Amino acid sequence: MGRNQFAHSRGGAVPFSPSLPDVTSVESSRVFQSDSYFAFFVKNAKSWGEKAVRAPIITYPYTFVVSDPQIKMPVLFVTLEESVFGTKCLCIFDRGGVHRNLGPDELLDDEQAFIDRAIGLVQAEFGERLHELSPKAQAAPTKKRGIFSRLFGGEPDTRDGWRQKQEEQERQSQAAERERQRRQEERDREAIRLFNLGAAYARGDGGLPQDDRQAAHFYKLAADRGLKDAQFILGTFYESGRAGLPQDEREAARLYKLAADQGFGAAQHCVGYFYLQGRGGLPQDDRQATHFFKLAADQGVAMAQIGHGRFYAAAQFGLGRFYMEGRGGLPQDDRQAVHFYKLAADQGHFMAQFILGIFYESGRGGLPRDDHEAARLFKLAADQGFPADPLMGFSLRQEISARRL
Repeated sequence: MGRNQFAHSRGGAVPFSPSLPDVTSVESSRVFQSDSYFAFFVKNAKSWGEKAVRAPIITYPYTFVVSDPQIKMPVLFVTLEESVFGTKCLCIFDRGGVHRNLGPDELLDDEQAFIDRAIGLVQAEFGERLHELSPKAQAAPTKKRGIFSRLFGGEPDTRDGWRQKQEEQERQSQAAERERQRRQEERDREAIRLFNLGAAYARGDGGLPQDDRQAAHFYKLAADRGLKDAQFILGTFYESGRAGLPQDEREAARLYKLAADQGFGAAQHCVGYFYLQGRGGLPQDDRQATHFFKLAADQGVAMAQIGHGRFYAAAQFGLGRFYMEGRGGLPQDDRQAVHFYKLAADQGHFMAQFILGIFYESGRGGLPRDDHEAARLFKLAADQGFPADPLMGFSLRQEISARRL
């Protein structure tokens, strides 16, 4: 059993469990100590749950309990458990409350053999060798008051002292979590306030002058507080060198990734595009581009309706292109290509419209051959100025036809 098997850390203690041995009801016969811990060996303990059900469930012929004197709480129990059927097993309760059954072992009926095994487990976990205290040094801890005080920090007549302490710790933990959430909500509200102020400067709303530099200033304050919308917009500023900021694709990539990691679809597309082109300090990596395009494309249908539609359409177009070409770890699959080209075309992506027209013209990707639909799509693309000249359109037709062969 390797070190850190029980994930022990100073300040943690074994949570209360009804199946734990009630070591407060028996006297310890032997006491051990290391640089950081006390340990007590007791015989014939019963489970805490026995009192509740008024019948023996499990008894513990031998129990070795390790206590941290700094927190006055047990951090590990090693037990020889005996069930009502007479089966005896070596078991461990770790600080996470996990009950670990190490199986039956008849040799551990011997007291010294059990203690030696328990000491070995403790040393493997905590890295500290326990040594037994002399009878004189043991005198105080062997008293019930002494062992209870060392283990639980309470009086022996408070049999629920451990459970009460655990409940108090839980209340404190919940209070700390509520405070953490309250502070996070305050930070989020402040970030949104700063973002809105930046947006007002960007548009010249609310009586404020239109001022990109002021907008960038407030976007940065909001981005530093983790607001994904601000991280994305600030990334676009750095990518283009806008609002008095230097053109810095590495900073743009960093901000895009921060927003992408929070699920911001437009930023996911931008990260994918940077991987596709090997920009912003990112390597050229079709598989990473595919990964981020998929993340963005999956949000595209719903999110395009509330802004940044061109980014989602571009991600969908990118996936269509990768399926058409069999790139980025994706199989060559014209039907999947058509699926994503349609999503992008429906959002006005002119290249997707043009390529989908070619697919209809030739009856490719599971589509029927339909010259009327092809002409409609070509016109939609042309209305947006694509292709810019007839030669570009001819070259694209030739390239797509060649990939089909």
